[in-house]
Amino acid sequence: MMKKQSTASTSGFLMGLMLGFLIGLAMFKETPRSERSEAFPYLVSAGALFCCYAGFKIGAYHDFQSYRDEFLGIKNISTRYRTQDGFWQIESLWQQYPAKEQILITTILDNETVSIFNNLVIANHGFAANGKSAQKLHDETLNDLVQQLKDNFKQSAG
Repeated sequence: MMKKQSTASTSGFLMGLMLGFLIGLAMFKETPRSERSEAFPYLVSAGALFCCYAGFKIGAYHDFQSYRDEFLGIKNISTRYRTQDGFWQIESLWQQYPAKEQILITTILDNETVSIFNNLVIANHGFAANGKSAQKLHDETLNDLVQQLKDNFKQSAG
């Protein structure tokens, strides 16, 4: 099974700790001199705790995104363009963990431009596309598909 890494969340926590300490010192400087000795531990602690939490959450979100993208294989999408005798095809391939190949093809099927994901037609683009405009259609369909995969991963993980 693929392991989640927690490097960004740990880094975010430590960066938050340093930033929080600096914020606490800034609040300390703005405190009247008569109250500084009593307020110092509270101000620095409050700044450090808040920033540690915020840094950890930001780092954890980054870790989740990296894990999701690596699990879905969307970091390494390869796209190939093929033409032969006036027939064209645009194909995007990637490997989803564990070793599941995903494929999106944009081509002509029954005189219509269609996008096919894993042998299932997911978009019908009409009759007007040619090899040049199909690249834009393919890219839009690929972006929509990747976004749907990301959204579904969030729902299944959460």
